[in-house]
Amino acid sequence: MPTRSGWGLGARRYKMNHITHEINCGVSSRDECLIDRREVCRRTSMSKTTLYRKIREGTFPPASHRDGPKWVRWRLTDVLAWIENNQS
Repeated sequence: MPTRSGWGLGARRYKMNHITHEINCGVSSRDECLIDRREVCRRTSMSKTTLYRKIREGTFPPASHRDGPKWVRWRLTDVLAWIENNQS
């Protein structure tokens, strides 16, 4: 159910995770920074479906870490390299 500001609980939780992500992924630790699927989709402007289709096709790097069946992470450097190589 939306709150007065229009943000639902899930969106607020994501926003807080995103803020924590930015704090934990400072410039000095960029090589080791891992980002989740939502962040990958946000940075690449792809939907979840497109992301996984590109992984199947071999045109996007697969997740580098799996912490469970639904918990996957990508290295920030891999995603940034893909973005740089695929800019039109």
